[in-house]
Amino acid sequence: MWDSDSQTPWIRWQNSDFTWNQIWYDDSVSLGLKYDLAIQKNLKGVGIWALGYDDGRSELWNLIQSKFTGTGVESSNSALPPFFELYQNYPNPCNPATNIKYSIPASGCLEQPGGAGQVTLKVYDLLGREVATLADGEKQPGNYVVKFDGSRLASGVYLYQLRAGNISITKKLQILK
Repeated sequence: MWDSDSQTPWIRWQNSDFTWNQIWYDDSVSLGLKYDLAIQKNLKGVGIWALGYDDGRSELWNLIQSKFTGTGVESSNSALPPFFELYQNYPNPCNPATNIKYSIPASGCLEQPGGAGQVTLKVYDLLGREVATLADGEKQPGNYVVKFDGSRLASGVYLYQLRAGNISITKKLQILK
């Protein structure tokens, strides 16, 4: 069903004991309407809960990109990240996929013409053995998100490491199956 007041889809059903259940949720249509409102009111950001539990469905990511890329969002150097940063993966623990976000600043760590530089993002087991390479190449300044699929790995703790120039940052992730 569709609630026209909140512009949100919902569902309800009755159990055999005559009790009712209902669930309100957002989909790409209701989120698109909320994003349009944020753009219309010139809000400086929006949030979405649990993006990454989408199990390979890309319409929510595509919606964010279509609404906020080239439609009123300034793309100046001030929008570039100020720091080199590796964020905690989400979700963590994961089963089996997770998203890893990192930021490359406009200047300061890569020291290459145009800001591009060699960046690697790798996953290691606790014995230091490389189990995956998620990024290996030149990256322009900006924010990046990489999806890591740990379905072929055993449950346990793993390390992921971002390297660029003389900077190295390492974080832990956990796979639970």
